[in-house]
Amino acid sequence: MKFSPFPSGLPIRFASALLAEAAALEDSLAITMPQSPSATLGSVKSCQTNTRPASWIPGGWPRHGTFRTGHALPKSLDCVSLPTCVVADGPFSLRGRNFMEMQQVRYFLALSNTLNFTRAAEECNVTQPALTRAIKTLEEELGGELLRRERQHSHLTELGRRMLPLLQQCYDAATSAKSLAKAVQSSDVAPLNVTISNSINIALLVSPFTELFRAYPGAHLKINRGSPAAVIDALKSGDVELAIAGPLGQAWDRLDVWPLFQEGIELAVNSDHPLARRNEADVALTQLAAEPVLSRIDWETSEELSRRLSEKGLTPRTAHEVETDQDLLALLEANAGVGFVSLTAPRSPNTRRLKLRDLEISRIVSVYAVAGRHRSAVATTLLNLLRSADWSPFGVSEPA
Repeated sequence: MKFSPFPSGLPIRFASALLAEAAALEDSLAITMPQSPSATLGSVKSCQTNTRPASWIPGGWPRHGTFRTGHALPKSLDCVSLPTCVVADGPFSLRGRNFMEMQQVRYFLALSNTLNFTRAAEECNVTQPALTRAIKTLEEELGGELLRRERQHSHLTELGRRMLPLLQQCYDAATSAKSLAKAVQSSDVAPLNVTISNSINIALLVSPFTELFRAYPGAHLKINRGSPAAVIDALKSGDVELAIAGPLGQAWDRLDVWPLFQEGIELAVNSDHPLARRNEADVALTQLAAEPVLSRIDWETSEELSRRLSEKGLTPRTAHEVETDQDLLALLEANAGVGFVSLTAPRSPNTRRLKLRDLEISRIVSVYAVAGRHRSAVATTLLNLLRSADWSPFGVSEPA
């Protein structure tokens, strides 16, 4: 959806159509667009003499002829020269013209349905003179009659018929925007952005998410995946409220950390691999000396695992590099090598897990947030659900 100078969520395609209709009636109706097609936010550059600079005000235009400051304007709408627009409330005059009000649109929609001023006034809960004045003002603004008044045979004019679907879309968009805003404020709609490390199996989070949706039926989750560095960047920038990942070290001193569980690191091999066909449930590090090892890119445990293996005299021979557990699993099924995985990583019937006989290594999975930063109610609820969850069915242990 592109930016639109029209308030209340009116899409730009509807606004353009409305402008096109009005332009056919009055050549002076125009919106000045710059040469650059960029739709990014920017500040007002310059305006022609017949235009007026405007700050981008989501949800409505200012009133009484002055624009508020402190808001960015889309570069695609640096200048505005609209003699006519639809606003949520209150008249706004520009170049001696009045902008139509949303109540005028509502009155017109009721009148187009009833084709009777008395019944339309009753439907809108206003007096007939007030509705008549509003319709007359709207007609003056659009430059022609919207309804042909002929006693028992009143009907919409050509202008009225062409304006009806556009103004209906405008009114519906405004109503939807108001309802959505109310729902967000009342927590009926509860947006929550969470980032999860590539090394976390999301199947672990089914139970906490289930409880979250039970507590917040309107919860709207946006889940991002990423490397440890991406997880930290998302928290720093405020793009997410919570993050779930393995050890992130001391990358940022403003991180609040709540350990969830501790899990071991195992060796995963293809079921047809010679190591898998043995009857033993573990493997000695010396048996891995000649094995091609699938390496994980930006895995939270990579440095610790490399250090511990080096202490045992083993320097793995890297065969292929992958970013996610799913990619690693695919290469394991292709028998492209062996790989180190966490206990809760996704499994496949075509692979087998083996314990490391000479090395005990594990990692702690935690939930992260930014210290001192406000958290929404839905984020706090998810945090508490994660901290109180029973992770033992996954074979993991309490954090040391």
